[in-house]
Amino acid sequence: MIRFLLPLLFLSILLSAEEPPPGEMRLQAALEAQPNGDLTGNLRFDLAPKNYAAVRGQRRSAVSALREFRPDGASFECASDCAFRYDDAVTAITVDLHALGVARSVAPGRWEIGVSREADLVTSKEEKGRTSFHFYEVGQTRIGLAYRGPISFQLPPGATESTWDAERRTVGWSMPTVPPGEARLESQVSVREGLMPGLYKLYGMPDLFPDLWVAHVVLRNAGEGAARDLRVRMRLPGYADWSDVASDAEFVPGQTAVVSYHPLLDRSITTLRATTPIDLAIEWSWKGADGAPHEGRETQRATFLGGREFVFSSLRPEEVTGTFQETFSNVPLLAAWVTRDDPVVQQFAAMANKNAAGVGAAYDDGDALKAIQACYELMLLNDFTYQSPRGLDDPSLSFDSKLVQNLKYPRDVIRDKSGTCIELAILFAAMAHDIGLTPYLVVKSGHCFPVIKLPIGKGLVAVEATGIKGGVRFGADPFEKVLFEGKKELEEVQKSGEFVMVDVEQAWMEGVACPELDVLPGDIMKQWGISEKGVAGGLMPRGDGEGSTGDKAGFAGKWVGDLPQVLEDGKQHPSPAEVLIQADGEGRYRMFATMQATGGAGKVQQEFVAEEQEGQLVFQGTHKTALDAASGESKDLEPDRGVLKVDGGNLVGKFGSDQLGFVDVKLTRK
Repeated sequence: MIRFLLPLLFLSILLSAEEPPPGEMRLQAALEAQPNGDLTGNLRFDLAPKNYAAVRGQRRSAVSALREFRPDGASFECASDCAFRYDDAVTAITVDLHALGVARSVAPGRWEIGVSREADLVTSKEEKGRTSFHFYEVGQTRIGLAYRGPISFQLPPGATESTWDAERRTVGWSMPTVPPGEARLESQVSVREGLMPGLYKLYGMPDLFPDLWVAHVVLRNAGEGAARDLRVRMRLPGYADWSDVASDAEFVPGQTAVVSYHPLLDRSITTLRATTPIDLAIEWSWKGADGAPHEGRETQRATFLGGREFVFSSLRPEEVTGTFQETFSNVPLLAAWVTRDDPVVQQFAAMANKNAAGVGAAYDDGDALKAIQACYELMLLNDFTYQSPRGLDDPSLSFDSKLVQNLKYPRDVIRDKSGTCIELAILFAAMAHDIGLTPYLVVKSGHCFPVIKLPIGKGLVAVEATGIKGGVRFGADPFEKVLFEGKKELEEVQKSGEFVMVDVEQAWMEGVACPELDVLPGDIMKQWGISEKGVAGGLMPRGDGEGSTGDKAGFAGKWVGDLPQVLEDGKQHPSPAEVLIQADGEGRYRMFATMQATGGAGKVQQEFVAEEQEGQLVFQGTHKTALDAASGESKDLEPDRGVLKVDGGNLVGKFGSDQLGFVDVKLTRK
């Protein structure tokens, strides 16, 4: 297809992270080049009903949608008559397209337009005195949905000498040159608000990140004659040299040139600690019909944020219609904050791996879960705490603090022993990568949490990292609890569809580069007071302790033993278990049990609420989940209940369900 309208990108923006529907998406496109280089036409995407229901309403305007369809650095501007519609009757999405400045003049009277590598030329022919090229495109979206369909591309009236360059992937044609006359250029410059120094490497990669421009210049020839040798360049003094010159050999009346500025920024820009204005210089020049030189210039103010500040949307205010996908369009770029191969994070992850007894997390699901647990508990041992998000350093800017945040890098979270939900999730993702696991970041409105893929069964383990709360001294949640909370959150966002799930390692492969960080001393962890054994006050959550306030009966602590499971066959099946009991107020408790599933094929996790009644602990399950180690799939089961009491230093009592019966249990304090 014409370069900036690849269905691959179109569907990657529109489709949610839910499973793809059966079958294929049908694509139909009828496009027409105009004499002034504009591109008009109609695109239709027919989706299966299930998929259509998932994407319905995620985009509401052609402007906001088409803004992101510019691979290979192609620049365009969507005209005001673009339209974007959902057709519920036939479960289709249609786009009435009018894009400015798509074709360019490579020589007087000679034009070119780029075509994607997924499109195969079928034929070209004359139709009613005009040349048409017919392509057929077959591909797959980033979520795995196959698509195929025909694309017709018609040259302007009067076009001659049409060509197809298979190597360069361009369609070319000739047009009569414009008679001499006066050219008059009108300019419109847009400078992106809130430029992010943390992404300084990405701004200079237009082929990979076409929407990460610093400035966007639209020039229009409003005169009666053509300009020759139109040239445009830009620079940011002190941080980027003059850009490569963008040029058109002939700039005809009514033609639009759209130039996006993608500077190679100097690393020094990351040293900015607060919002900083920088003058952006823009120059353009051309020759009139008589060969006389003309020029124009403009200075615009570009605003760079502090070095660690992150803007959640790449769209300009006039482009946003309020959908979740528009509001969080930059979220995949958070992978740049998951600092890859930082020695500081590697040391911290190695400490967690030691605490997990040096397990090979990448080769066994059970060992992977132990390592994930060790990562969380290492933060507890070192007395990490959760903190509220910070907004911009400059409150005068017109940003919602929920949509712009100052984000620490993982090493900073380790140093400060505290972080927001996003910062803790980013640290967790970096640690998971360093111990050989595949991390994801799940972002929903107002929250972020990490998800880790198990290596064998490929199941997903969600962790509510903010469970560290105010540290163990002030009520941190045990690992069992943060797993329960993470699982519930992941299920909730999958049902709502309003979330972005960032595959961190895939984002790195697609070019999201981490910034260069300063080299720190080899003993920096010691200087910060970080160790695998933890620090004073950084203890594992084991309840309030036997005999303390809220636990006069001595139930609180970690207990191990056997919680036999009674299955449908009516027999008891051994199930080694670890049970954590926390005092949760006078006479009330929380319980978390991790049990070996029958046959050793996985684990069963349960959460209980409990209450002391006449010296006994009466408990009722609230959640029970079985995880299959082979497939990674989980399913909810009917929770158990029971009663326990302390006898001779052990916990003894009954455990089971009304449906399958109860068994005797005996647990020993660990």
